[in-house]
Amino acid sequence: MAVACGVATAAGTGLAEADAASTAPAAGEAGSAGSPVPVVRSLALRDPTQPLVAATGWASDRSAAVAPRDTRPFSMLGVTWSDPEAAIMVGAVRVRARSLATGRWSGWLEVETGDEDLATAESGARGGTSPLWVGPSDGVEVQVDGGRSTLPAGLRLELVDPGRGEQPRATTSVASTATTKAASGTSATTTAASTVKAPTLVSRSGWKADESIRGAGNPSYGTAVKVVFLHHTAGTNSYACSESAAIVRGVYSYHVTGRGWRDIGYNFLVDKCGKIFEGRQGGTTRPVVGAHTLGFNRNSAGIAVLGTYSSKKVSTATRAAIAHLALWRLRAYGGSPTGKASLTASSSVGSKFVKGRSYTFTRLSAHRNAGYTECPGDALYGQLSGIRTLATKVSSLAVKSITGARLSGGVYTAGGAITVSWTVGTPTRLITRFQVLVDGKVVTTKGPSTRSAKITLRAGRHKVAVRATHLSGATATTAAKTVVRKVSVRKAT
Repeated sequence: MAVACGVATAAGTGLAEADAASTAPAAGEAGSAGSPVPVVRSLALRDPTQPLVAATGWASDRSAAVAPRDTRPFSMLGVTWSDPEAAIMVGAVRVRARSLATGRWSGWLEVETGDEDLATAESGARGGTSPLWVGPSDGVEVQVDGGRSTLPAGLRLELVDPGRGEQPRATTSVASTATTKAASGTSATTTAASTVKAPTLVSRSGWKADESIRGAGNPSYGTAVKVVFLHHTAGTNSYACSESAAIVRGVYSYHVTGRGWRDIGYNFLVDKCGKIFEGRQGGTTRPVVGAHTLGFNRNSAGIAVLGTYSSKKVSTATRAAIAHLALWRLRAYGGSPTGKASLTASSSVGSKFVKGRSYTFTRLSAHRNAGYTECPGDALYGQLSGIRTLATKVSSLAVKSITGARLSGGVYTAGGAITVSWTVGTPTRLITRFQVLVDGKVVTTKGPSTRSAKITLRAGRHKVAVRATHLSGATATTAAKTVVRKVSVRKAT
């Protein structure tokens, strides 16, 4: 379901424009031009049922529009409203943004509805759209169609400047960057070691999270990660991967300042280059309750891919990152991305599920499997089955060539050392090792990035094959090749 909203008009129309007090610096400070300090500016909207102020656009109780207007610099936007349950009554919102670099306006972009579990947010949370990354901009235009529904009260446009920040640094640490305690009624001793090697993550400190804006109180924890739900954040796919940290900061600032949540909703985020970012604070090895999937946030994890994947597929690097991350979190509790698990619905608001009932999901599922949403987009949804396969097995392993030997009639004949080369369809990050087998026995072991090995055979006829081991522990072995090692015999003189 799409979202409807309105936006503020230019100065002098009777609409209030104010920087969010918790994040915005005073006028003239460097934060407004892209400082490391994120800035969220809220443009308060009039009640659409009130008389229209001249030259601001047009509006009714079911539709609204704002003519192009100048703004202070921003890179992400979203629309929020007072009642968090009003999202189910909203129609569609389209926006255009003016590039800060070129002065050109973008085409019309759809802003997707949010379908998160607001029961996990702080009291006073607001309803709203998903955030939309548009890149550095200084102008905005909006068109709203509420369909047959009345637009909600308290509409606000949230313009997010995520700050300049620095290039994030990767870390192999899988612990949260902040010391955490369990929320009341939960246990913090829910860390579970996974049998799968942890992926490299960009920590919250790595993407420069401003921990001062995070809500008071401690994270909530479930008992396990039973299901991983896959999302996309929407917005442009043309961002540079060097901008990914800024996008994550923008989502965080929008969720906390714009929506009134205690933290970013997603547990993890992945960019189009396959880089993984730590999301909600509380410990990456713990079952932190997020705010990403309406009614099913407890005992699940949410992974959001930066960008829109309605028609564009994600890259191989991103698919591999999702597969690795999902396998790592699920295996910690004995699960597999291809398996099944049951979750109990915690809400019926705007949901096709009944609160208190148990429902079965594939352990790696899409957001749309749990709610009325198109997320994570048709293209990414179409890749989901393949991602589950990536996460659990080795594919397309084959011997490519054997050099140092002559092939005739399907048999290789060698007089000395040979080099065995192979190919594999599974991305390197999901492989732990390769082994060359001679007559079923391992003669050499190579790392996941290696694709050839030199071996020397004893005289005689042998079967040579290659075996690959997946992060999940699954193995695959190529068809064996017959190699005959001949030994030259000198004639007596």
